[in-house]
Amino acid sequence: MLFRGSRTPTPAAERAGGQSTAPQAVHPYPGPQAAYDPTTGTAIIGVHTDGSPARWPLYTPGHGMRSGLILGATSSGTTMLAAQIGITAAGTGHIVAWPADPDGAGDLHTYLDRYPHGALTGRDLATQLRDTLALIERRQTMLGRSHRATHVPTSDAPALLLIVEDTLGGLFAAPSSPFTTAALRIAREGRKAAVGLLLTASNPGATTLHPRLLDTLSDSALAVLRLPGDPISRPPGTGSCTNPSAGRPTPFRGWYLPRQAAGQHLAGAPRLYLPTQTGR
Repeated sequence: MLFRGSRTPTPAAERAGGQSTAPQAVHPYPGPQAAYDPTTGTAIIGVHTDGSPARWPLYTPGHGMRSGLILGATSSGTTMLAAQIGITAAGTGHIVAWPADPDGAGDLHTYLDRYPHGALTGRDLATQLRDTLALIERRQTMLGRSHRATHVPTSDAPALLLIVEDTLGGLFAAPSSPFTTAALRIAREGRKAAVGLLLTASNPGATTLHPRLLDTLSDSALAVLRLPGDPISRPPGTGSCTNPSAGRPTPFRGWYLPRQAAGQHLAGAPRLYLPTQTGR
């Protein structure tokens, strides 16, 4: 878990007798309707040790869109977890997801290949970030004119969740990097405009993720799966997540989602539209 001011997460799950206390049973992804709680605006991303649902905040009524961070080594389940969140978001009927795998080393695009405006290169990601910031600025202007505190997403003016898989790391490390500055702006300013950033990273070190971005995203929502060098072997998708209401990390196991099932769920999701500067 990460505490404010911390730079290194502790192991994701609690230890007991040398074993992880994260749930071991495999549960299939139940579909976007069953995995979404409209009252709280949360996606149910799996099951806690006590059998209660593990939740990830999407759009919190009265507060706005949430950003977040998923940390985990290769084959720890970060891609599957990010894909589940994106599919659940799409199933709400008022959130659009834009996936990005800018270094081409991840698998996110194979889960979310039906989404328009995806990014498979650094140039594509730069375009996504520009379009995302332009959307925030337009909505900030509209909120100022209407004297409203937050943009409430609808099917005609949906929220946006930008999902970026930074598999190789380093895109968001340097403070002067345009990727870092854009990501920080989105994470800090996007909430009221119904825009969120979900970032996956393999290692939270300073060489892969800027500390301010690490803190900003993890303060909103955080899941920690198996990290590089973690001495305890855990099944993919197990780790800890920060409960949005309790604000404490709790062991959980995420849903199992095959790629074929992901495509079927996306095929049944509403088709929503967001204008972009590039027209992509």
